[in-house]
Amino acid sequence: MTASNAAGPAGADGAGEPPVPGRRVAGDAASADGMGERAVPGPSGGPVTSDSEEAVVTKAPLVEAPADTVVGEVVLRLTDVVKTFPGVRALDGVQLEVRAGEVHCLLGQNGAGKSTLIKVLSGVHRPDSGEVQWRGEPADFANPQAAMRAGIATIYQELDLVEDLSVAENAFLGHEPRRLGFVRRGHMARRTREILGRLGHPEIPPGRMVRALPAAGKQVVSMARALSHEARLIIMDEPSAVLAHDEVGNLFRIIRELTAQGIAVIYISHRMEEIREIGDRVTVLKDGRTTAANLPARETPTRDLVARMTGRTIEYVFPDRPADDPAGAELLQVEGLTRHGEFADVSLSVRAGEIVGIAGLVGSGRSELLETIYGARRPQAGTVRMAGRALRPGSVGAAVKAGMGMAPEERKSQALLLGEPIYRNVTLATFGRYARLGFTDAGRERAEADRIGDSLELRPRDVRRPVRTLSGGNQQKVVVGRWLLGDTRLLLLDEPTRGVDVGARAELYQVIRSLAAQGVGVLLVSSEVPEVLGLADRVLVMREGRVVREAPAGELDENTVLDLVMAGSLMEGAPA
Repeated sequence: MTASNAAGPAGADGAGEPPVPGRRVAGDAASADGMGERAVPGPSGGPVTSDSEEAVVTKAPLVEAPADTVVGEVVLRLTDVVKTFPGVRALDGVQLEVRAGEVHCLLGQNGAGKSTLIKVLSGVHRPDSGEVQWRGEPADFANPQAAMRAGIATIYQELDLVEDLSVAENAFLGHEPRRLGFVRRGHMARRTREILGRLGHPEIPPGRMVRALPAAGKQVVSMARALSHEARLIIMDEPSAVLAHDEVGNLFRIIRELTAQGIAVIYISHRMEEIREIGDRVTVLKDGRTTAANLPARETPTRDLVARMTGRTIEYVFPDRPADDPAGAELLQVEGLTRHGEFADVSLSVRAGEIVGIAGLVGSGRSELLETIYGARRPQAGTVRMAGRALRPGSVGAAVKAGMGMAPEERKSQALLLGEPIYRNVTLATFGRYARLGFTDAGRERAEADRIGDSLELRPRDVRRPVRTLSGGNQQKVVVGRWLLGDTRLLLLDEPTRGVDVGARAELYQVIRSLAAQGVGVLLVSSEVPEVLGLADRVLVMREGRVVREAPAGELDENTVLDLVMAGSLMEGAPA
């Protein structure tokens, strides 16, 4: 998904022009528009609620939702919901109202409580206090199966499908139609075909293995599973994160067809332009509290949404580029690198202190290129050199020894030990420093991790917590922070802000620019064109496995890059 208006449509905040890369757009939320607005506390410190169920915000004056955003009857209402974990109050009096047939967008920084709220609604967690009403009745889901039976389905960012089962088997997993103890496979296939047709995808064979489907197809299967349970509310967590540009429009078409059938959708995304296009109303969370509720998705200024998420009126916030070229000697040299079917004849370089960005669609070979440079994949041709010395092909150990570090796109499966504490994940690449005579100095590990956590504003700060309990943005900080401890000279970043909110993005951008200022070379891949143009010093554009343009970031604009990456046939093959 490209981000042509990732900070909201131009003029959405009344300024008439988008934020300018290289310039910080920031202000105090309380005086964002110069009116000196004052927070209006409600019960338990939450937002004031309205008897007429108007849009509710924590800043005066209140904004009313247009009448056409009130679609149907209220199917879900949360009142003062609280959920605590040891040392953390994850939800602190959350309010939420969702109506039948609407797309209700949920916004908030990583760590704001969105993930916990999803798990409360889907039966993974039970609230400590407050009330959940589902279709007019109090609800207390003991487990996910109970929530699903009640008609609430959740589609997580990382899809929970079984790759080696068929489409039909995944759609009816756990509630297969049976007769006399035997699964009625013919009936299951017919029902799956009906549901896929309802979703506008009759071309997907019910008998096909899920493993053979592209990311967009797998997402359709997850939706089919929800409809097989007769879901009346579908929660979608960052559904566009793994989709190519041309697949997002199809996702939105499916969502509109679902809402036309009276199904409610809770849509979670950090991409403001998606909220504008698909959303009806918006609720914003910050630090476990509802800071705004029932805002009109298309009319609310982007700066207001960002301010209620972060307490600041930031959007895309890129650190200023140095006035003079700070880059030093050539650090990374890639010549003629090729992997058949993925990319071909790629040559590039990165100098010390330079940030080089690679723009391209999903499937253009960007991620595969980074992994090959890092040694996680073996090339069929070409060389990778660090400071003039050739690295052994297909050897991660050789790359790390040469001073290379990588933060991969799939941080949970490729970069983190989810069951281990934060400090152990931070020190993973430099573990030998903390071991002596067969014993590790855990106290020193924690001290070093604390220092990194402070510098990256990790939330929460307790480095003894399992890393799985962190939000996506804070997990990404742990991955980046790991390389701050080592003698890293070149950092490879694959989608560094995927699933990361605007506030955490600004912090990560500052970290990346600070590393470059210290002489570290950075090679980053991002699907968001404004991010590449705003953060990088030099940009390479990839299409179908080949570099089609290289230029200083200041010489390119978003339209030019989009024209380059979308020219020709998208996703219709790879280089020979």
